[in-house]
Amino acid sequence: MTAWLAFIAMTSADASPVAHSAASEAKELIPHVYAQIEADYWHAESKLYRDAWKDGENLSQPAFNWGVGVMLSALNGSARFSPEIAARLPVYLQSNRLYWNQRSPVAGFDVLPNPGGIDRYYDDNAWMVIALVESYEITQDVQWLDLAEQALLYVASGEDEKLGGGIYWRESDKASKNTCSNTPSAVAALVVYKHRKKPEYRAMAERWLRWTLTHLQDPTDGLMWDNMSLDGKIEKTKWSYNSALTIRAQAALEKEGETFPISAKKQWESAWEYWFLGKKGMLSHGRFAHLLLETGLELGWVSSEDQLTLVRALRKYGEPHAWRFGPDWDKPFVPGSRAELIDQASVLRGLALIAQQGD
Repeated sequence: MTAWLAFIAMTSADASPVAHSAASEAKELIPHVYAQIEADYWHAESKLYRDAWKDGENLSQPAFNWGVGVMLSALNGSARFSPEIAARLPVYLQSNRLYWNQRSPVAGFDVLPNPGGIDRYYDDNAWMVIALVESYEITQDVQWLDLAEQALLYVASGEDEKLGGGIYWRESDKASKNTCSNTPSAVAALVVYKHRKKPEYRAMAERWLRWTLTHLQDPTDGLMWDNMSLDGKIEKTKWSYNSALTIRAQAALEKEGETFPISAKKQWESAWEYWFLGKKGMLSHGRFAHLLLETGLELGWVSSEDQLTLVRALRKYGEPHAWRFGPDWDKPFVPGSRAELIDQASVLRGLALIAQQGD
């Protein structure tokens, strides 16, 4: 049996009764959410997903690259639970090459497919690196690791010495250096380093993480601020994904013996207390929340009870609305509103991650 077929054939095993219940209930919801995504967003001719759906309107624009990265991660996470999803994954991987922009100074993923000019974001490319490495680990097709490494080189090109280092957010508007373009890039460097073992990638990861902690971490609670503009002004909004990827990168380096002013575990405790609402879900947009959930699950810090509570909240919000979800994980979809792919994909990714806890 090939590695790919063995992957598809994986089945869940019991853990604790509550953990099994959370995983089982999450697994039960995956086909519903995926079917809704396919019906509303898949464009068969282009083999791409649309960016948005609204009842009664024909919205045809392809997804922006940020949504592509989330959707790819959702397919990665849920492929083991569905032959249909497993078959969709390699098709979508190939279609994502349409976003690749070869223009100088360094090739990278553009915001939309078949780009005529240049509109590339460093954070979008970091998300693609992380998703593509996961796709490689699933499919064992080295072309996706190669593409991830190329995208990482694009990400690295966004670093300079202004503000003492760090990566910009957007290539065409180098006005700020953001947490979202630095600590996800640190994780991206680490996941490529895991397979390619190039020491410069390990060094990049630590450098980008430490720059972000020095400039954009709130010392009072360990949570992350959003960005620093080139005049040194800090925008102090706190988004859950900024803390999530900071914690993930730092925890990986702590395992190697590195030390930091505030431990990853303490940052996690602050973040989960700040954003997890129990039966109401999470006080966060889903496009951010699924990444905080992923970090906690990866590190073993989300209790079985919290997992089950979150699955049931998502069911409560999605089932009455044909498994469509709004942007927030603490309230239901509003009928008649615009539903974005990134929000549906975030739910699918979150459910898949919880379902995997039963493996």
